[in-house]
Amino acid sequence: MSTAEPKPAAPPVLQVSDLEITFNTRAGPVRAVRDVNFQIAKGETLAIVGESGSGKSVTSLAMLRLLPGAPFCKVSGQVLLSHEGRQTDLVTCSADDMRAIRGRHASIVFQEPMTSLNPVHTAGTQIAESIRRHIGLGQRAAMERAIELLDLVGIPDPRRRAASFPHEMSGGMRQRVMIALALACDPSLLIADEPTTALDVTIQAQIIELMKDIQARTDLAIIFITHNLGVVADVADKVMVMYAGSPVETAPVADLFERPLMPYTRGLLQSVPRITFSASRGQPLPAIRGTVPSPLALPQGCSFGPRCDWFLSGTCDADTPLLQPVQRGHDVRCHRCETILKELAIQ
Repeated sequence: MSTAEPKPAAPPVLQVSDLEITFNTRAGPVRAVRDVNFQIAKGETLAIVGESGSGKSVTSLAMLRLLPGAPFCKVSGQVLLSHEGRQTDLVTCSADDMRAIRGRHASIVFQEPMTSLNPVHTAGTQIAESIRRHIGLGQRAAMERAIELLDLVGIPDPRRRAASFPHEMSGGMRQRVMIALALACDPSLLIADEPTTALDVTIQAQIIELMKDIQARTDLAIIFITHNLGVVADVADKVMVMYAGSPVETAPVADLFERPLMPYTRGLLQSVPRITFSASRGQPLPAIRGTVPSPLALPQGCSFGPRCDWFLSGTCDADTPLLQPVQRGHDVRCHRCETILKELAIQ
């Protein structure tokens, strides 16, 4: 009988620990993001959800070092990316190392492709540039690879479209070009920052199916940033809900939708229109009252306290709650979590 020890599990593609982002403004330092911790493995999709201003996009930009440098912005914590059999901390690595990693091992698809693509270069040229820079192919071979990628992402007549400029394409086609550009060098991590927000629902569904198909083929790890909970239910394996710069609930997607435990998450899910909703019958659509607080003046204690139906004076405003596990893989930042759990058990 073999006595060989089992091989240790491969490290996650990305491991984020204690990520904090501070901007220096005229009004003083602003902690835009704090206490962000998560990891993502091969073939896994993590959805980051929250209202505008919750810190979703800033988190993604910080991970790829796309924010302004010091003294305007300070990023602390650890962002470990696994690539080529080693791990690199993207927060502390050199600028040269970061340029070698960005686009090669970790890529991003932005929300608005028209402002992300260069208007004076053709789609094929922009994709081929990344391939030549990171993989070292010649000009002709890189262009052929670019045409293959355009075909992969479902663009008809890819050879002709490779010679088209961004303004000659539709919004959905430009977004497909952005996805082809992000996948050009076979990265292990793809960050999709609200890639379907500006598209109509038909094109949105096509883009989502495209990303799921590519992930199934390549075992790609995806961070999908969105405020659309319908998209989350369709694409995610696990979800991180952010509010006022901090994660407030993390859970497998099925657990989150079946039993959300943070009042903010519950409010988000309740405010989604359902097919049974009928305003003509006098049935109001539930909404979360108030607005996201300014990061310069966060409430005492729980940041969601002033908007929360479960708020308890003397408890929720006493100190900031910690993100704590309540079930396997399900963490919540809430002083009233145990009470909510008990009430759900009764129902």
